[in-house]
Amino acid sequence: ICSLLGGVYLMVGSDEKGVRRLIDALAITPNNPPGWSNLSEARRRLGKLDEAVEAAQKALSLDPDYATAYNNMGVALQAQGKVDEALTAYCRALILKSDYLDAYRNMGKALQNFIFSESNPHVAKVICDLLEQDNFFRPIEISKSVITLLKLDATLIDAIKKQKEGNLSLHLQEIVISLSNNPLLMKIMEACPIPDLDIEFLLKGLRSELLLNLSIIEMNSNVLSFQLSLAEQCFINEYLYEETDIESKHLLKLEDLVKNNLIKGNSPTPNELACLASYKPLSEYSWVSSLSIPCELKALHRRQVLEPEEENNLKPTILKHKAITDTISSKVREQYEQNPYPRWMSLRLFPSPISITEYANTVKLKIYNNSIQEINAPRVLQAGCGTGQHSIEMASTFKDCNILAVDLSL
Repeated sequence: ICSLLGGVYLMVGSDEKGVRRLIDALAITPNNPPGWSNLSEARRRLGKLDEAVEAAQKALSLDPDYATAYNNMGVALQAQGKVDEALTAYCRALILKSDYLDAYRNMGKALQNFIFSESNPHVAKVICDLLEQDNFFRPIEISKSVITLLKLDATLIDAIKKQKEGNLSLHLQEIVISLSNNPLLMKIMEACPIPDLDIEFLLKGLRSELLLNLSIIEMNSNVLSFQLSLAEQCFINEYLYEETDIESKHLLKLEDLVKNNLIKGNSPTPNELACLASYKPLSEYSWVSSLSIPCELKALHRRQVLEPEEENNLKPTILKHKAITDTISSKVREQYEQNPYPRWMSLRLFPSPISITEYANTVKLKIYNNSIQEINAPRVLQAGCGTGQHSIEMASTFKDCNILAVDLSL
């Protein structure tokens, strides 16, 4: 009964009463891993971090495979600033329980400002799994941390060195295959823009070499896998890589080759399409509707063709206050419709909406007008909502809210 009462007190936020009841219960049945794990969470809520870690360790001494205790220990360690130890605990929890959503969310938070100092394949594997989870966090928020881990990888270090020495073309096949065997690199390329100059110059150089050597490079599944991830990265970063004159000439030749082959009834190869998609979206080609899409390109086709089509179909349905006549406003609108910002593939959604009061307490927000906390169904205006990332996140945050999102561009 004491254990049940302790759990109830924790659910309603009465942490001190919960701790007392849990201690009473553990005095009666000390060999109770869930009880010690719950005590760990309760003590952490009260700011008793050392005791929280000790309680989690006690739970794990009784049951070394108890994923919840690892997660609770990770949260306490993270609150102590021991992020590296917290990451180890979260990884252990996720190895034991691969669908542990809270552990994924906590790991995403822990990674946001963490800098890796040594390579860790186990953590890299769990981060890959984390990036597979939709709408837990913004991938860009952990990208800098991921990059510090990636840049400890010997194959990436070697590829960056060869790029700086101007030797990409001499080792193109070898570099592309080695990078394609780095799942974390491939995953982050597909998730968000990569904010690192070394990797940016490397990917820009590889894009160029793949185009210039498309007819002679030995094509296989590894090369195509890398090309597809590269095309995703270029699409996400709005094709910011500079295109040289020689690239432009080869690109025109490739476009003509694909077009002429289609006229003759011949389908382009997946490698040719992936190469084109790394320079501009496939949706911009008039012949794209006549393509028979290979199964390997289904995801790229959805991202670069089907989703833009859906966006164009949605545009006429968006309510408009009045027509835009100002010249500068029209140019700004056109710019953002051609290059949406921020372009995102995944975002951060709250698992269950909460009230304004609960949110303010969670983030320790000082609200000087208490009447705000009395609002049960907030009506929110977001002026300049961009691509809707923040609007959608807020809609998932506040219970019974109604958001009016306004922007110059459709």
